[in-house]
Amino acid sequence: MTIAIVVLQVASASAKTLVVSKGVNCWPQVAGPLYPTIQAAVNAMPTAGTAVNTVIVCPGIYPEQVVITKNITITGALRDGTDPESQNGNSAEARIVVPPGGLVALPFGSGFIAAQIVAQNIADLNLTNLTIDGNGGGCPLDPAGQPVRSAGIALLNVGLPGTSYDATISKNNIRSQVGKKSDGSRCYADAGQGEGVIAEDSWFTLDSNSIHGIDLSPVHQIRGISRIKSNSLGLGFYGVWLSNVSLTAANNAGSTVSLNDIQGFSAGIHLDASSNVLVTQNNISNWTGAGIWLSHGSSDNDLISNRIADAWYGIDLGGAGDGLGGHARNTVRSNTITRSARAAIVDVFSHGSNQISSNTISDAPIGVFYMSTVDDVFVPNSFFNVTVLITTGTSLP
Repeated sequence: MTIAIVVLQVASASAKTLVVSKGVNCWPQVAGPLYPTIQAAVNAMPTAGTAVNTVIVCPGIYPEQVVITKNITITGALRDGTDPESQNGNSAEARIVVPPGGLVALPFGSGFIAAQIVAQNIADLNLTNLTIDGNGGGCPLDPAGQPVRSAGIALLNVGLPGTSYDATISKNNIRSQVGKKSDGSRCYADAGQGEGVIAEDSWFTLDSNSIHGIDLSPVHQIRGISRIKSNSLGLGFYGVWLSNVSLTAANNAGSTVSLNDIQGFSAGIHLDASSNVLVTQNNISNWTGAGIWLSHGSSDNDLISNRIADAWYGIDLGGAGDGLGGHARNTVRSNTITRSARAAIVDVFSHGSNQISSNTISDAPIGVFYMSTVDDVFVPNSFFNVTVLITTGTSLP
């Protein structure tokens, strides 16, 4: 993978704090002007080598699109009650909404994106305690009039893998994301385009966020490396979607998806052409599709101790018609899979030394289903109220 080089900025003489407010200073420890918008405060902040400079956002509604190109911390005041008390005890949200003119499509990676917060080419970023509401975001287009991806938060080339410099996105509420018309209907009947957090070529932590009402994917990682943990995700197509994610040369480490609550998706966690990902201790409930789905040659992943319920397939190691083999050396261990509508575990390309063992499978027509010559390990597993424990066939059930 190609990692963009992020140059550390020259540190300012001392850490600085600026306050954004619609009128009342909710952070009385800070003397100085109140900034009317988040963008104005970001622009006024001096450059620093790390995210020591802080923008405090007081409770209120902020209709704007924030572009970040310097190391910075942005935090909403008092949203979760853990920050110091304000002078008026206000515990309401610091809420970013779509501006009246809509979101502008900005260059992003190989294309464009329309996001409420866009951060690019920086080493260190913290975003906490913000509500990002994309309701009525419309159907943004690029300068050529073509549809673009849209998101609550978009990261590109943020963080330095293998160091303490990264993007930390925590305790935010991201909802009703763009990709929808003002009446709530999708921009396009056959596909969603709105995402909660999209990160390309970035080193980031996504921790304890609530991301709901997204028409494509609450979390989408493209390359880079992540720690995605303890988030509440609901209503979308893919819950957590990792594309072309692998080890990084900087520290020879993979991404981790852990302790998330993922409810109501076609695929709860989708590893797409990805490897060396640890998926562990997630709680996943689906409407259709798979709880965890590996596609396009995803290999060398560990799927351990997840709880998956009410999916067509609990875990699918490569879908039919994938067209690419190589679904190899994946470990599927100690997962609890209940009420699968079709099969608890599907091992389509069962010729790559996958290890499927110590899983507890209950209330399913088929426990483990495979389609090809087998050199994978399917034992021991525990089955309860399963009609056929292990079987094979020429097409998916």
